[in-house]
Amino acid sequence: MGTHLKAGVSLYGPTGGRKYLNAAERQRFIEAARQASPEVRLFCFVLRWSGGRISEVLALTPAAIDIESGIANIHTLKRRKRGIVRQVPLPSSLLSDLDCFFQASRTTKAIRNWPRDGSGDGAGQPHGGTSKR
Repeated sequence: MGTHLKAGVSLYGPTGGRKYLNAAERQRFIEAARQASPEVRLFCFVLRWSGGRISEVLALTPAAIDIESGIANIHTLKRRKRGIVRQVPLPSSLLSDLDCFFQASRTTKAIRNWPRDGSGDGAGQPHGGTSKR
């Protein structure tokens, strides 16, 4: 099965590095996610199924996940224009896990964001991030 890219789309960034994971890397990512804490596992699986950028998935709140319709409403950060929302279907098993963990179907408010420093409290920097001084 061949890979088809739209005109102007590149698998490589300006410095020559690959932008995307290959099949073996994706499999290792999934295996590592399965061994992680519930917060990290859910975060990784939302990344996997949504195709969202790390910053887009970090910005998701329970209010952005519609459990009944099976949709995550992801505010796109790739385009310069604000307010563009992509509606991305997620597997029912992932939606169920998200609902249990974040109580997504029981609130319209953002009760917490993804943990960003591994502590599980939603505070701090994203994994691998650095603080500004």
